[in-house]
Amino acid sequence: MKISKIQRQKKDPQRYSIYINDQFAFGVDEQILIDFSLNKGKDLDQGLVDAILAAEAQQKLYLKGLNYLSYGLKSTKEMQDYLKKQVKNLPTSHFSLDQVKSVTNHFMNTQSRSISMVNFDEADLTFWDDPVEEDLEQAADEQLKVGDVKVLEQDHNLWIQAALDRLTGLGLLNDHTYALAYLRTQAQVNRKGPQKIDYELRRKGVAQSIIQDALEEYPQDLLRENIQHLSRKFIQSKRRLSPQMLKNKLFLHLLQKGYSKEQVDRDFDPSWCELSQEETDQRLDKAFEKSLKRRQRKLQGYELKQALIRDLMTQGFSYESIQTKLNDSSWENTN
Repeated sequence: MKISKIQRQKKDPQRYSIYINDQFAFGVDEQILIDFSLNKGKDLDQGLVDAILAAEAQQKLYLKGLNYLSYGLKSTKEMQDYLKKQVKNLPTSHFSLDQVKSVTNHFMNTQSRSISMVNFDEADLTFWDDPVEEDLEQAADEQLKVGDVKVLEQDHNLWIQAALDRLTGLGLLNDHTYALAYLRTQAQVNRKGPQKIDYELRRKGVAQSIIQDALEEYPQDLLRENIQHLSRKFIQSKRRLSPQMLKNKLFLHLLQKGYSKEQVDRDFDPSWCELSQEETDQRLDKAFEKSLKRRQRKLQGYELKQALIRDLMTQGFSYESIQTKLNDSSWENTN
């Protein structure tokens, strides 16, 4: 059979509709049109049609990958996982030249039924001489998806690998570049430490050797700056805590942000958590009143005193300062 017409699609100028024997057959991307030298009068056999449709499916998958990258850099593993989901939505059934007529008739019959309830002048129906290619292509895809011959999973894998190779060859997929960019963003913007970045890159499928190379680019001065910034911010938000409790929680906070114990010990200044005696007394007073209000509902005397000591020591106040507070306070008179 010969190609009788090739027409650019109105909704997507990068796609073309292929007509065989004056009937719509299938749509292809502009790149496929060029790669297969498709032109009016070209002879098509079933083997060539199969090759064209396979290349068209690969092209669609590649374009989906490009669109995914438009939202930001991706690791190879992220792209692979994305394409595995997308390939399932592609029309992947075998296309037979014998189906050309049935596909077109299926579309015409469906559309005719949908307009049968509406009155049109004869002139209004002339568009059937040149049907909307995008709708024909969609109708063809719907019929092909339920075809008897299905594409094997290994073909899907080949298409995915072809898209990955193409994106990699263009420099759009590069785990080295991705790891460095991810490191800079997470270190400079989100102030994450090396260990957390290492963990997140491993989850994104980046090889450990690539991660190690990227982490070597983490500036030491930025690391110290981040620890200082995170420490001051944390201290400002936890002013109610005792110095010791504040120090313990801050240390844990920095570890959770991805900084190692060695890095924290080296760059953390304990004086950041130190308070004046007046500030310490104010925090102790506040913690004492809160604990007393809660405990004295059920306890009194010695049991109440021991409960208060436990509560305050748990919050990081020293035993000596708690005893001083108990001796100086008239709390026993409130029972």
